Amino acid sequence: MNSKEAGMTTITAIIKVLVAIIVVILIVKLATLSYNYGREVFNQSSMASEGNGIDVTITYLEGESVKELASDLKDAGLIDDTFLFVIQEYFSEYHGLEVAGTYTLSTEMTPDEMLEVIASGTATEVNEDASDVEDNENGVGTAEGEDATTDASTESASEESLDDMEDEEASDGE
Repeated sequence: MNSKEAGMTTITAIIKVLVAIIVVILIVKLATLSYNYGREVFNQSSMASEGNGIDVTITYLEGESVKELASDLKDAGLIDDTFLFVIQEYFSEYHGLEVAGTYTLSTEMTPDEMLEVIASGTATEVNEDASDVEDNENGVGTAEGEDATTDASTESASEESLDDMEDEEASDGE
């Protein structure tokens, strides 16, 4: 073997070792990322520590995708990662059960708790002039001095969505 062949063999070996090192680094990075996403999907955390939450009003429109909802939640500071929220929604018990409406969510809530509120269909009435909003027996906020009666169509829609959830739970139990 001459010196030229020995030099090429050495360079080839070095390149193979560098490629192997790069592949190992990529595998470790990908495994770490996968682990972190998997942990966050099932071990959810809120954006704020307990007692320091901020209430935010979000409107979820009919026909809006979960990705658009996640984007709205991120813009409002309720979640960190839109892709992670989409995965969490997919694996949650509320997958596909979101109901259009306006909701008051808190930074103290986990993504699962936010999805529970959005899937429940108990939307919050938004009154621009109201400074004091209290929940009445239906879970709908009303301003101080405002009539707390509910619209019959809203009440029947909420009852229908509740009946649908009860029917689904009953069929899941069989």
